[in-house]
Amino acid sequence: MTPHLLYLILVLGIQTAPQADWDRERPCGVWTAVCDAALTHHGLDPHAYAPPTGFRERWRDVFGWTQWCESKHDPLAVGDFDRFGRGHSKGLWQFSDTYQPQVSNTQAFDPYWSTYEAARQWAAGFAVRWSCYRIHTG
Repeated sequence: MTPHLLYLILVLGIQTAPQADWDRERPCGVWTAVCDAALTHHGLDPHAYAPPTGFRERWRDVFGWTQWCESKHDPLAVGDFDRFGRGHSKGLWQFSDTYQPQVSNTQAFDPYWSTYEAARQWAAGFAVRWSCYRIHTG
């Protein structure tokens, strides 16, 4: 577990449990400010309409909904289990060690690093790497 995540859990008491419902007011749950900062950092205005959605939704809504769909905003989420019980996708953004092996477990479980990396990939045109993005915009 990364120092950032331990700090958030132990000192600030931020919940890491899944969020049951998606919330338009806080599209990335407790990570909404991080999502907005990451999108802005990579040149995607969180409040501008996202062209891939046919100008129906803002970047922050599509980004946040994808994060919720992937992990329910749980930075400790693990998914895509194989028959041996090993999870291959990890963290808020469910980085897969199969499809993105360059992402370490430490990076995948770090909510800051993973959100900035997801935003970087989205700005580069690779949002389709996330199945929830494809489901939402399909």
